[in-house]
Amino acid sequence: MEYYNYIVLAFIVAGAIIMALSAFLTRRIFGMLPNEDFRSSWRNLYLFMIFFFFGYLGAAYIVITGNRSLLEFLTGIIFFLGAFFVYIVVRIGFTTLKALKGANQGLEDRVKIRTKELELKNQELEHFAYIISHDLKSPLRGIENLAHFMEEDLRDGKTDEVFTNLSSLKGRVDRMEGLIQGIMDYSKIGMVKSEEEEIDMNLLVNSVFGLLGTKAVELKINTPLPTIRGIRVQFVQLFSNLISNGIKFNDKEQGTVIVDYAEKNNSHEFSVEDNGPGIPEKYHEKIFVVFQTLQARDTYESTGIGLSIVKKIVDLLNGSIKLESTNGKGTKFIISLPKNR
Repeated sequence: MEYYNYIVLAFIVAGAIIMALSAFLTRRIFGMLPNEDFRSSWRNLYLFMIFFFFGYLGAAYIVITGNRSLLEFLTGIIFFLGAFFVYIVVRIGFTTLKALKGANQGLEDRVKIRTKELELKNQELEHFAYIISHDLKSPLRGIENLAHFMEEDLRDGKTDEVFTNLSSLKGRVDRMEGLIQGIMDYSKIGMVKSEEEEIDMNLLVNSVFGLLGTKAVELKINTPLPTIRGIRVQFVQLFSNLISNGIKFNDKEQGTVIVDYAEKNNSHEFSVEDNGPGIPEKYHEKIFVVFQTLQARDTYESTGIGLSIVKKIVDLLNGSIKLESTNGKGTKFIISLPKNR
């Protein structure tokens, strides 16, 4: 071989070494890529590098053997493949960066949504804490006042009035116990992980009514209810609170609670209707707020948390709830739950 052939050979061998190192680094990139689509593109690039590596070795062999015509032919092929290789590298880089940009945008969108959800949760917690402090203080103040009255009555020997105040005191304690239990039930919604199961809603609703019902109120199921998949305790709480409202606040001699169902294209639509006193339109939003009651607590023993639990469960199931009611003409709650949650 002539002197310049050794120089050409040295450049070819150096190129082969650089290509081998590039293939090694490309191989390591595989483990850093987020999905198979990325890995597939870079795997093709890796194979192309291996092909180039053996092409360099072939060129080195031709230089050593001195076959000039074959070397010229191979040089043309290498120029073409070199340009094609650069195109592939740029194309894969562009595709990868574009996909990563889309993934980052999706991540940013999810972060914004999550941040908004956390802000709403914080607002809800602040509101919840304020209402709890207010509503728990109310029975405590009542207990304190009654204890003071009983102390005065005992000092004056008014035992009859003491027994009356004791009865009122017990009522305040029961109310406070109900509030605390309501707070616990409300706070646990969505926190306890339970397995989903197939639920026969006919059996569930009849079972709930059997625990709550009285002879003064009749249950009617107009349309057979479906069997759906879900967490049983959530549906027990949902229907228990709605049916309980229809029973507790019913002012008719013969009360009626009607549970109905309509299947929609993408959702299950349940309704719970009663023939009670109804709810004025101005209170249709207020009733879903924690601890809000329309009647004085001394008239109806109520924590004002039942419909808040219903609303929270419906929200957790990505559903919606609306109220149809006119004062004096009964109340109808309509719950829409997506089939695919």
